[in-house]
Amino acid sequence: LTALPFWEARDEPGHAAMSYGKAQTTRTENYRLIAHRDGHMELYDHGSAAKETRNVAAKNPERVQELLAQLEGVV
Repeated sequence: LTALPFWEARDEPGHAAMSYGKAQTTRTENYRLIAHRDGHMELYDHGSAAKETRNVAAKNPERVQELLAQLEGVV
């Protein structure tokens, strides 16, 4: 596995990040998804005042699925 594609895409909105520990993450201009290997999902809305202090995954299942598909397409 090479990190070069991640490095080259670092300035693009929605680029996937490499996994860390037991999770993988992807970011867009407004959202960050953290997909834990145990199935737990965290979604944060950077456009809200709460930023990364309120997990909004349960209220946004469509966005979670969209970002998860994006993440799985890279991994």
